[in-house]
Amino acid sequence: MEQGALLSGLDALIEGQPDSGVDALLTALDVGEDHLETHLAIGALLRERGDSDKAVRLHQKMLARPALTQLDRGRVELELARDFIAGGRV
Repeated sequence: MEQGALLSGLDALIEGQPDSGVDALLTALDVGEDHLETHLAIGALLRERGDSDKAVRLHQKMLARPALTQLDRGRVELELARDFIAGGRV
């Protein structure tokens, strides 16, 4: 994890720049077991803000990680389904 990018992302969120803040956080945090909850929360935030395309890309990127447990993979797939529904793709 790159601490500078993490701090930059948090600073952008605090300063009211959610797009650049989210991008910086996603860059700083590897999609691993330690940051799964953070990625799921960011994906839900993106979806709630109406950016379901970005949420879909995030969740697809998460699914591409071979280290996900079967349970975590199911959680990510559920979030991806919610992204598709929110985006009107279902």
